[in-house]
Amino acid sequence: MRTTFGLSAIPDSLTLEIYHDEEVEVYLNGHLVYEAGGYTIDYEIIELDEKALGVIQTGKNVVAVHCRNSGGGQNIDLSLRTSSSTAGLQEMASGKKGKRFAAEVKKSLGRDLVSEYAATLKEISEWRTKKPGEQLNVVTERGEKAPAMHVHLRGSAHAFGEEVYPGLPAVLASSDSEPLPVEAIPVREDGRVSSGRRLQLANWIVSPDNVITPRVMVNRIWQHHFGRGIVPSSSDFGQLGEKPTHPELLDWLAGQFVEKGWSMKEMHRQILHSKTYQMSSEPNSANLASDPQNDNFWRFSMRRLTAEELRDTMLSVTGSLNPETHGEWVFPPVPPEVLATSSKPEQVWPISKNEEDHYRRSLYVHVKRSLRYQMLADFDQADTDTACAVRFATTVPTQALTMLNSSFVNDQAIIFADRMREAGGNVREQIASGLQLALQRKATDDEVDYLVTFQESLQSEMKLSADEALNRVALLALNLNEFIYLD
Repeated sequence: MRTTFGLSAIPDSLTLEIYHDEEVEVYLNGHLVYEAGGYTIDYEIIELDEKALGVIQTGKNVVAVHCRNSGGGQNIDLSLRTSSSTAGLQEMASGKKGKRFAAEVKKSLGRDLVSEYAATLKEISEWRTKKPGEQLNVVTERGEKAPAMHVHLRGSAHAFGEEVYPGLPAVLASSDSEPLPVEAIPVREDGRVSSGRRLQLANWIVSPDNVITPRVMVNRIWQHHFGRGIVPSSSDFGQLGEKPTHPELLDWLAGQFVEKGWSMKEMHRQILHSKTYQMSSEPNSANLASDPQNDNFWRFSMRRLTAEELRDTMLSVTGSLNPETHGEWVFPPVPPEVLATSSKPEQVWPISKNEEDHYRRSLYVHVKRSLRYQMLADFDQADTDTACAVRFATTVPTQALTMLNSSFVNDQAIIFADRMREAGGNVREQIASGLQLALQRKATDDEVDYLVTFQESLQSEMKLSADEALNRVALLALNLNEFIYLD
């Protein structure tokens, strides 16, 4: 690819801005002035050297780009800027104007701009050599002596006010709270040294004096099982939040949580073994009249499985679930119509080559804001744009259409029907086996009779084969309310 541009004078400097995939070479008037491998994650700004300035000319100039593409799509965008705005800084960074000038800049502006510029150039150079997707540590340790922190005047990153120190926010402290020491105790582990401030914060969070932490945690666990916390506003325990419906219960559970070593598994067990959790969802007319919202938990409020629970349960029942843990996220297949919404579908959603990864737990399915995994999105997976303290379960037509027509559910129904056939025997026994797997209880005779009649009608009226009819029965089983809702 090539284009031309004209110049009336030779510039003092030449800056290349480039964004590219895989390998790229940039030629100026037939001379190679820049080359790079891999691909960038953002636009790079490169100050071209004197060689590039030596081949540029007044009048017509030609810039050409050569890309090598081994797979997927290809993206290239670049521009050339002629400017002398960075020439002075380049000279300062290289020391051509001397340390004296750099010192004058630091004294005048209160910042060592020359050193900062040199460090930025070095960082850009290091980034260019990194492989895409490399994991980064988002916390940077600076040794046992943490740098000073200042109030930023009017929010400016460059206008420092008085120095400030770590401390306990007054709004979170009680009248008898012990103040945090100004200097934390340094932490030395695995040959590394840190200031100890994060450990100090963690110790305060789980301190016996801090009763908020265990309350918030057990409230979240309760919310996970019942759909609503003892404190309904699970992210707001303050004055503007809702009051707990059972404050004594909340305090007792928080105490049990701490007493049993902050074990979430023990807390799950405590709640699941309770009479409250094991209550039926069957309504009672008197209680329904006095407490229609079930604030007192006089019955179990039926709730639909979350998006991830529904997908994982379906994979488990059909025998497809891959229980492998850890590792990278996965990209299961999505409908072509969904991929068509992206300009570069093979890059934004590269379907996992290993078919077993298609059936990993939903926890490992890649979450991308601009391209959602369709089934999870249809069933109210949390929006990634904002914090989500509580998921709201909707009931909309697209959910029914997904459960009946999506390729994923229909493929799982076929696999489920094959598993039902493995039970052997006649059709009645196969259907009974399938219902027991789907509902986790023994099917009644009436339920089996209904599905046997349904299969026979599919064969006689719709002219389906026996296998096709059983596939439809399996699809129906996966659409039962008792399968989709926790009762």
